[in-house]
Amino acid sequence: MCVEKIDGQIRLVNDCLDVFKLNSEIPRELVHGIEDALLSVFSSDSKEMSRFLEYRDSWNSFDPKVRKEWLKKAKSDLNSAMSRLTTTPGKRFPALRLGAIENEYRFPSSTTNRLSVIQTKTDFNIRVIEICRRIDICLRNKCPDSVAFYVRKIVELTIIERYRKDVKAQDIRENDRIFPLEKLISKACGDAYLSGKLTQNLKKEKLFMDSSVHVLYYDLGDDEIDRIISIVKLVIAELRINEL
Repeated sequence: MCVEKIDGQIRLVNDCLDVFKLNSEIPRELVHGIEDALLSVFSSDSKEMSRFLEYRDSWNSFDPKVRKEWLKKAKSDLNSAMSRLTTTPGKRFPALRLGAIENEYRFPSSTTNRLSVIQTKTDFNIRVIEICRRIDICLRNKCPDSVAFYVRKIVELTIIERYRKDVKAQDIRENDRIFPLEKLISKACGDAYLSGKLTQNLKKEKLFMDSSVHVLYYDLGDDEIDRIISIVKLVIAELRINEL
């Protein structure tokens, strides 16, 4: 199953390279697909994921040369991932035990209820609900670091999508790259998308989420996860997530 996930993304990248002269756009779904495959197979702190994150946000650059280089890097990293995957025992990958964090069955998500995310069936809404299902899986399997990663991701994606929806995407870019989350939060507050007090609380919770993801011996407790989800619920409500 893991091999199929990576192989599927390699084929999609090759398809984009084959037609690049006719259509140089990189589908958003390809970016999400590669990130999902690398994350579910190798985890958020793997070298494969780290390399991908270095160039991920340049996929929609205005420069075709940058987009083509993005595809070449993605192909190289996916081939490297495939090589490591096929030479490493399957039991090394927790994704196999977790069912590769799949969304194919479209189970109802308790996290969408906790975050008050309603189903609107926009591309963005579908993406958020998929992430909520992954949070459910991580909660059931006692993976608090992964919960922190995904909750953080919902905040980041919602801010970005709010600006994109309001035709202000260039306001959150610098040197053709989207701002890091800390700067996105400050920008959203400065532009009155988020209140000052809620921004302060979110930045405090971001510290806990970042520590859970990056600090080896720190994991969020159940009470901390509940508190963070409550704050994030307020944040995405202020960003009017259900309009996106």
